[in-house]
Amino acid sequence: MTQTNGLEKKQRSRRIIQLLLLPAYLLAWLLSVTEYAGAQDSVGNYDIEVSLYRALDEVERATPQPSLRFATISVPPDIGSVKELLLSSHLYPDSDAFGLTYALNPDLRDALQPGEKVRIIQIPSTPDNRSAISDGFLFKIRYDDRIVRDLISSRESLGRLPGAVSALAPGSFADSGLRQPTLDCLSSISVDFGHIADYLEDRGQLTNHEMLSQTHGDVELLLRKLGRITTGEGTLTEAEESAICLVANDLKTKLHGFESARRGATTFLRWPEARVLVNTFGAITQKPVPMLRIHYVAQALQNDPGQVKQFPGLSSPAELRLPEADYVFWVTKDGDASALSDRVPVSVRRTEDAKPLIVGIVVKP
Repeated sequence: MTQTNGLEKKQRSRRIIQLLLLPAYLLAWLLSVTEYAGAQDSVGNYDIEVSLYRALDEVERATPQPSLRFATISVPPDIGSVKELLLSSHLYPDSDAFGLTYALNPDLRDALQPGEKVRIIQIPSTPDNRSAISDGFLFKIRYDDRIVRDLISSRESLGRLPGAVSALAPGSFADSGLRQPTLDCLSSISVDFGHIADYLEDRGQLTNHEMLSQTHGDVELLLRKLGRITTGEGTLTEAEESAICLVANDLKTKLHGFESARRGATTFLRWPEARVLVNTFGAITQKPVPMLRIHYVAQALQNDPGQVKQFPGLSSPAELRLPEADYVFWVTKDGDASALSDRVPVSVRRTEDAKPLIVGIVVKP
């Protein structure tokens, strides 16, 4: 049994090496590459850095940043996983490469099917690159590196907040009953964000851009609100205590995502997401109201206009895949900022059967 397993491993390794050594023109033909035209997001919309990495001796080498592009490819019959697909494109299959591939393909799952269309990043072939690849190097992708480093650097500042708020004089609170709930929420934030920062620093965990953006918004909100109060420029109100505790709940959801999206035996699992399907209907007629713009924001960040985002399509229905969090949704006419509905709070969580989460929004007359 051991000999059989060893033989299988050697055969798999040999097949991967053969893929890596394919000439560039043959590899392009094999993967049936066609340039991705009319993409909603271009390469410029993504924070991507590239280096060369050799896993055998863990050597990483800087390289001039190449001109990148996205392409759709047709998966060939002998490639059955995202890992093999990345290796066939000379990409080191770590969490960042998986994360970018999943971001480019919202519905992609491992394992891959022959002929399946996949959008992937492509790096131009140059003499220096070909020489490095022949020496055992692969392209290593750094995805969302700036926001990750910024979050990690915030760990110490957030860790000081419980002590700073605990030391505030009674007059710093609009009501004496706000002190303890605020401290409880800040203590939860300090612990949970510390674990999140550990995961990010380890770089062994697949992440999600929307989730990172929300987490960054949480951190900015806390530092902004509590920075003002701890420097004596204001008092902590009930509304601010509520906002702080919403952030605490949001970070707990994010930490659960890190814990549930741990690396599998042969792949990285997608960040926990759910398909959200929004229907808009009239308050009086109860009939669908079409051509409305769906807005959404994480509940903890709903008072920050910079965090508000939109569904790409108009109602009704409109669909989007979102990372797990508590959100609020509302609608406007396309091109008009005036809300045509109340804000609808929705707890978005992944369903076991992968069915969409249905959200109904009543349009005001």
